[in-house]
Amino acid sequence: MNPEDEVFKNFLVEMGEKLEELEESLAELEQGFSPEIVNGLFRAVHTIKGGGGFFGLTKVSELSHVFEDLLMKVREGELEYGDKMIGPFYSACDALKEMHESVDYGNSSDIASICAELKAVQTGESTVPVESLEEDEGSLGEISHSSDLSQAEQVAVLQSEKPTMSDKEEEAVVQDEQVPVSAPKSKLKASGTTSPDKPSAQTETIRVKVDLLNKLMELTGEIVLGRNQLLRQFSEMEDKSNLVAMAHMISDLQQLVLQTRMQPIGGTFTKFKRIVRDLSKQLDKPIELVIKGEDTELDRSIIESLSDPLTHLIRNCADHGLEDPSVRVNQGKDRVGTVKLQARHEGGQVVITVEDDGKGIDAGKVKAKAVANNLISPSEAETMGENEAAKLIFHPGLSTAEEISSLSGRGVGMDVVKSTFEKLGGAIDLETKLGAGTKVIIHLPTTLTI
Repeated sequence: MNPEDEVFKNFLVEMGEKLEELEESLAELEQGFSPEIVNGLFRAVHTIKGGGGFFGLTKVSELSHVFEDLLMKVREGELEYGDKMIGPFYSACDALKEMHESVDYGNSSDIASICAELKAVQTGESTVPVESLEEDEGSLGEISHSSDLSQAEQVAVLQSEKPTMSDKEEEAVVQDEQVPVSAPKSKLKASGTTSPDKPSAQTETIRVKVDLLNKLMELTGEIVLGRNQLLRQFSEMEDKSNLVAMAHMISDLQQLVLQTRMQPIGGTFTKFKRIVRDLSKQLDKPIELVIKGEDTELDRSIIESLSDPLTHLIRNCADHGLEDPSVRVNQGKDRVGTVKLQARHEGGQVVITVEDDGKGIDAGKVKAKAVANNLISPSEAETMGENEAAKLIFHPGLSTAEEISSLSGRGVGMDVVKSTFEKLGGAIDLETKLGAGTKVIIHLPTTLTI
């Protein structure tokens, strides 16, 4: 295993993509079971297992192998899916992510407890013997003939000696076929064709280095500047048809180049399902996260900067905004609190809203705290409306939390959230109503590059 090897680098990129797919699929599975989701989980884990075995990432392959065995049982209908599985599934996904990001790619990680957790979920006898981890080490280099696999994994096919799946099952994974989970093994067949409305990833996308895209953006910017100079220089010409046609083509080129850096925001939004799930347990509050607009596209550099500030806002909703279940019931609300996360295009910008149906912000408390901190005068406080007063929480050090928790309440964070969005060329606004909830509205440009 050579970290500088180009094929190994490609596998690491692919593994990262598969881990993202895993997390997204687990979030979908938590909302409701479907055979297609289990098939997707199986294929992702199978690919990670194969590549890990080929490149000597022993612990990655060991954990993936046990994970794959469990998914195969569910996939074939030998084991009925239950909510008790989602916890171990997430634990395995988290462990694989940690190994992917570690210096030695997990080879020194202790995975015994996670493997035991996955095996404990299995009830009934496995059709594929689950051997000890020591025995597995000799067979973890096996790779299926999957079109999902990387170049390195396909090379490893030549070294495969002990397949863990039947030929029919492996053919179903070449073809990316979605085999019904409830189907008995005798009925598993490969159709030999891919779904017409879902082309394979190989025909849809290619990997391009970000540096190359950045250079392309810079050159396009220079071309746009040159176009503008030419238009000004020859503005008095009688026949400018050719120049105008060229200007239009350059504008089209600029838009297409900008689109190469655009990504749907759904990948970032999906992680918040897990965060809210963990917050719900930690705070002992039932919380439902409603997500809309996952297909809304933004520049990748903006998307990468959104995770931390949005995480802070959602934590505030869960910790400060939503009341305890008993309080909500006494107030005539649903005992389950709701946090809504939405993205949409509006007026050439992207608008992201984070909203809860909790207790809202007490404008009186905010004004009193602001006066005490000499942020506003008593006379200014008297004339302030509810929303205007609530926006004072964006000042550094201003918090109305009655208790300091591990999540929030230290008087830091909201000012950082505001400055982060402003650095991205955006703006943040807030609407609140006491007893009804709070909505934070974020306006962002679709791209930082013009």
